[in-house]
Amino acid sequence: VTITVVKVNRAPVLGEIDDRFIDQDQSLAFPLAASDPDGDSLTYSASGLPAGASLTGGSFSWTPSASHVGSHNITFVVSDGDLQDRQSMTIVVAGTGPDSTAPTVARRAPEPEAIQVSLNNLVTLHVTDGGRGVNSESVVIRVDDTIVYQGDVSVYESANGRCSRSGMPNDYRFIYQANEPFAFDHTVRVTVNAADRAGNGMSTHAYSFTTEMRAFGSNWAVSGGFGVSGPKSRPATVSNAAGTVWTVWCSGAEGQQDLYVSRMPAGADGFEPPVAITTASGDQRHPGIAQDADGALYVVWQDRQRGNWDIFMAVSTNGTTWSRPIQITDSDGNETQPAIAADIRSPSRVYIAWQDDRDGNADIFVASSTNAFSDSQISRLTTDLADQLSPAVAVGADDIVYIVWTDMRRGQTDLYGAWSGASDWPNTPLVTTDSGQSSPAVAFCEDSSLLHLLWVDDAQGHKDIYHAALDGWPAQPVAGRSIIDDTSGADQLSPAIVSAAGSRVFACWQDRRHTGRRSADTDLFVAELGPDAAGTNIFVGDDRTNSGQSEPAIGIDGYANPYLVWTDARGSSTEIYFTATTFLDPTPLDARQVVASVGATVGTDPAAIAQPDDVSIVVPPRACRSDARISISRILNPPVAPADCLGSYDFGPSGIDFAIPVTVTIPYRFSGTGGSAKPYWYDSLTGALTQYGITDIENLVIAPNLNALRFKTTHFTPFYIVADTSPLVEGDSDGSGG
Repeated sequence: VTITVVKVNRAPVLGEIDDRFIDQDQSLAFPLAASDPDGDSLTYSASGLPAGASLTGGSFSWTPSASHVGSHNITFVVSDGDLQDRQSMTIVVAGTGPDSTAPTVARRAPEPEAIQVSLNNLVTLHVTDGGRGVNSESVVIRVDDTIVYQGDVSVYESANGRCSRSGMPNDYRFIYQANEPFAFDHTVRVTVNAADRAGNGMSTHAYSFTTEMRAFGSNWAVSGGFGVSGPKSRPATVSNAAGTVWTVWCSGAEGQQDLYVSRMPAGADGFEPPVAITTASGDQRHPGIAQDADGALYVVWQDRQRGNWDIFMAVSTNGTTWSRPIQITDSDGNETQPAIAADIRSPSRVYIAWQDDRDGNADIFVASSTNAFSDSQISRLTTDLADQLSPAVAVGADDIVYIVWTDMRRGQTDLYGAWSGASDWPNTPLVTTDSGQSSPAVAFCEDSSLLHLLWVDDAQGHKDIYHAALDGWPAQPVAGRSIIDDTSGADQLSPAIVSAAGSRVFACWQDRRHTGRRSADTDLFVAELGPDAAGTNIFVGDDRTNSGQSEPAIGIDGYANPYLVWTDARGSSTEIYFTATTFLDPTPLDARQVVASVGATVGTDPAAIAQPDDVSIVVPPRACRSDARISISRILNPPVAPADCLGSYDFGPSGIDFAIPVTVTIPYRFSGTGGSAKPYWYDSLTGALTQYGITDIENLVIAPNLNALRFKTTHFTPFYIVADTSPLVEGDSDGSGG
């Protein structure tokens, strides 16, 4: 047997060469670092050497003169006599003559005035100077008035995030990655200050961009599918800090309505079977619901079992079983339109306000109790001979109670109110403009100590939703402002309002702007009213059913995001539906700092995938243009219908641009057998799902009951895995109505 060994020549490797920035007449020298796996002798050469520069062996040297001011691109080559390797670099020579031009800011991303920017987007900008170069110690960058970079450092880390600097004094690139996502519909302000090495300072450069508006997930049935017959209507809702949601609603035709409560435990994918609050004879309607500081729940309603309308309530200490109905009023008149709220003391005092016609006209009354209305204090708030209607109630700081109602005492509909901060509940005119005001809603924001008032106003010849933020109980009436951005002249109705942590306030309403020829096809809209919120009117999708939505109620989930319940006409009989904000799980599946020159696998090693959340991202070396924290997060309440969505994940940060495609693997399970899937990414600017830019798509079989989708991409965004056998269901966030 003859064995022949043939020598195989392997190419040499030339190490990376950093770009250089020097002044004219300054000497520059550096060695080239190269190696050969075969130990061959190496020779060096270069193309693009400027005049006067030399390359001796593996050593470069040069002293540029005034004639060399500018940029010089050089390519160095190492050879073993057969094979080669090469590296390119740039030398920038700065002049030392007079310089009166200050630095400028360029190539900003997101661009100034950009809209629909992802919440976890990078902020990238360049500070450039064509003269002596930027004085690196002078650069100060602020985002939302907070310093995110200062000092002559390549990486500036703060409590808010990480800002890296790369490049040279003629063109520094800064990339800021925030530790926490920006808020929805938020105007982000960026300011930059810098000077050059000649002492020329630039005026503060300021610009802004606006983050994506809030979107809502697919619709979930609250009342349907549980055998409760009849049309459903008038939902009200409350939630606790853990995220459990309760919704109370009416069922049955007028004259035969009963009340039910549905519960969705925190983290659940739907509502439990409803529990009947009362099925007494007569009619029960217009429910309200509140929770006290100890977690007890209270449902209030108007009840006609005695032939006239009375106010009743029921209480639950565990959120699942309810007391017998408790009668609050027993006059021979009609007590209707109850509203309920609880203070934050323990034991809590619960307040129920209502409209009462015992004296022939409608007045406002309020009852309060600290023992589930075993006994109560009842106060009459109005005595005017005109009608006072539809009270709303909120509890503020120091457990002050605010009650607002529609008032006819001036011969038109105005808003009046009373508060417990003054003795005897004096009536106060709140909104008394020449137009008509009605349907008040009220919420108190603990973080800002502002009382937020919402109502329907016909000041512009049609019905709009108006808002006023009250810093204390007003001594004079206020006018408020419209929060509607519709210019069609359509009516907006049935406002509801809720406050959340961080001085955030959310309003929702029924809207006719898209009804067209389908007069019953009203929609729901939401707007955020807190500080720095753009106030965009956000369309709440109806899963493209072209059905009518009405009677909205709004609450806050366990993540401090708004959710909605409403009456929906998409079926043969109205039902109660629910939707919640689409957002990223605050706890990522994985997140790690990726060194650009090394790369990394984020998430699960592709060879170890064993379950649906074993998502994997393989980032090759030099794919990132700078070090970055890369994360994988689940998307909660996705806009894609659950029947079609096999997985929804966000890869962050958005705005990152990879020089080399990264490989993504997302495992999934089918509810049936076999089949495949397609990847889509969500374009927040259009509100649509698209496959643009996704390449090398593979469907893999990991195990008999587990598949995976593998693809490559050069950018990060929310990605959705959609069943190949199902029609693609795009998000409804395009605002097109329906």
